[in-house]
Parts: sequence; C-alpha cells; structure tokens
Amino acid sequence: MGSFPAGNVIRVTPTVDTNAYADGDVFFNATEIPNAVSYRGGISKLVGISAVSVDAESVDCELLFHEVGGVNLGTLNSAPDISDANFLNLKILGIHEMKNADWISNHSSSDSEASVYSNALTQADQSPIGMLLKANEGSTSVYVSAIAKESTNFAAATDLQLIFHIQYLG
Repeated sequence: MGSFPAGNVIRVTPTVDTNAYADGDVFFNATEIPNAVSYRGGISKLVGISAVSVDAESVDCELLFHEVGGVNLGTLNSAPDISDANFLNLKILGIHEMKNADWISNHSSSDSEASVYSNALTQADQSPIGMLLKANEGSTSVYVSAIAKESTNFAAATDLQLIFHIQYLG
C-alpha cells in the first residue's frame, strides 16, 4: 500500500434491489471494501463514512462490518435468513447506523433526487472514536452488509455509493 501511507478514501457500490424495501429487510449483502487495511490481516481505523444515494431521498440502514465475505445475510429485500454458524463465520467487526436525519438532499427539480450522508465516527462530545477494521488473514479487504431500517427503493441496482474514510494503522 505504499501509495497511501496515512490512509485512504475508498468508494464502493453495493448492489441493491429496485423494489421497495421494508424495515428489517436485507438491504445489501457482503460488499468488498478493497485495501481497507495496509497489509494482509492488518488493522485500520474507520474515521468517517459518506454515501451518495441516487433516486432515493434517503437511506436509513444499519451497516454491518465484517472480516469475511462470501456469506450472505439472506435474499435482498427479504428478512435476513442466515444460520447462527454462518453469522459467526462473518467475524463481525461492528455496526454503524445511517440515520435519515443525517441525509442532505440536492433538492433537484428533475425526476431524480440525489442525497448525501456524511458522518465522522465521534463520541457525544464530537471527539473522534472511529471503528477498528481488521482484514482476514491473507487479505487487505474488509466487507460491509446492511439491513434496511425503513421503506425505500432505488431506480437502479447501482444507485448507492458508499465512501469510507480510513486511517491506516501500522
């Protein structure tokens, strides 16, 4: 990772369903955050998250960070259906809630309306707290999945972009 010794901003586009979601549905399954750590099996600090949502006013969801990819929470736009063993195999790292109140709309007069969410991971007094991310042995990637916390829908399966602000450690 010699190019980004202090950290990186990494953009990923999870695949979402274009039908309306309900509260508690699988919003998207394991999406790779490539180079989330600077060396294989390493650790970094997630210091902020931003997101851009196209054609959805806002997205209220819980992001679930984990070491292992390739295990789904369930079918998109349905209740989670994952065994306890598979859930444990994900090697959960933490959860971050994206709240509707934190989304800002572009108030476009066109048919589509983009929204932006941005949140530094801070304590109540606004001092940095972050979340540690750890890659599985032999990998520099971390994964994120999500559960919807309210009804929403997208016009296209690629209408959500997540932006991770990462500080490399060690």
